[in-house]
Amino acid sequence: MILSFLHKYYKNIIILFLIIIFMPTTQLHTKLVPIHANIKKTTPYVIFNNWHPGADYPYFMCSYPDSFLLTAHIKSNLLEFSDFGLGIPYKESPLGEGLLSNVDRDPFYDFQAVDCMTYVEQTLALAISGGAIDFENALLLIRHASPVFDFGTRNHFIVADWIPNNRWLLQDVTRLIGDTLCETMTKTIDRQQLLNRTGYASGTKLSPQKFSISYIPKSKLQQIAHKIEPGDIVCEITYERGIFVSHLGFIIRDDKNELQFRNASFWSRKVIDQPFSVLIRRLIKKPHMAGILILRIGIP
Repeated sequence: MILSFLHKYYKNIIILFLIIIFMPTTQLHTKLVPIHANIKKTTPYVIFNNWHPGADYPYFMCSYPDSFLLTAHIKSNLLEFSDFGLGIPYKESPLGEGLLSNVDRDPFYDFQAVDCMTYVEQTLALAISGGAIDFENALLLIRHASPVFDFGTRNHFIVADWIPNNRWLLQDVTRLIGDTLCETMTKTIDRQQLLNRTGYASGTKLSPQKFSISYIPKSKLQQIAHKIEPGDIVCEITYERGIFVSHLGFIIRDDKNELQFRNASFWSRKVIDQPFSVLIRRLIKKPHMAGILILRIGIP
């Protein structure tokens, strides 16, 4: 039984061992605050679900880091942990809010299977963490838009939710890299439609919103490849209705100093490295794909 457990969860055990033993510790001030507490979004905070003994309502444990790891350290950690993720099997939408959720009861984190989104999120959380508890807190901060740990507060839409709510960690450098080569795309995002489809009852109806982005057309990618840095996140932009991003992953440089797109691939069914030149050709072949948006780690 013990051998079976170790075989099934060995990657989880190894990663937890690494972040506990080898990563620098972040000093935290921890205190309990009520679920309805007003926490400023301008102040980085990290949260995990907890129950305060004797309380009449749920509490959240909020940990306020004295400082996050320096950007250079985060990038170094990111490349290391993303490398460890190579070969992890692909599974669509493997993460949720856990057994207490009334919508998505998948585990909060899982290193046994990932999709493109959860691979990026978990790797980012590992990269900025100072330990196992910090990892859980960081992942909550990356995946959710408010202190309420709930399916409705998850950053479901990358352009409408995930990017703006993670500006404390990631900067959109598409316009900086693409300059005059960039084009603009505008779409309507309907969050309520998603909530209705999953059976989530929010209590408040959400109206559709229009969003505009800058992206680098697929025909221009070869011209800007030299400006992309290791650790950058490439988001593939689609013409499909209702979403902007259909896939994403990290940029790395291999031993020959060539750009690789490290991603959890649906077609390969695992995390792989793909030459950036192959990514370009793949996008060009697909008429429904427009180009890319680029995010870069950088704490303001």
